[in-house]
Amino acid sequence: MIKVLIVDKDKDFRDSINLSDKIFKIKQTDCIENWVELLNKEKFDVVLLSYKNVQYGDINIRTIIDKYPKIKIIIVGNKGEIDLKEAMELGAHWLVHYPESLKHLHNIILNLEYK
Repeated sequence: MIKVLIVDKDKDFRDSINLSDKIFKIKQTDCIENWVELLNKEKFDVVLLSYKNVQYGDINIRTIIDKYPKIKIIIVGNKGEIDLKEAMELGAHWLVHYPESLKHLHNIILNLEYK
């Protein structure tokens, strides 16, 4: 079972993430301030992080990866808002454009998990 944490204040966005419950265990949070605390309490394999939330105070993707090197972080952003090169420079493992690429999210996560 692959544990996925979805981080975004927008409930409609979080609910639009449709992943098979046979393969994925999903946890959602709208509390940007506390998502790092969730990582301290539970082991997640993948974090889907809205581009709007890649930096919070002194917490950013690189600080998360340094602390939890096995977690794969996927940034979700609107087309034109961010490109793959910028996402990688921020420390993400991949970028998914909303909503176009969500249908491929299942395969993207599996490919990242089993590299």
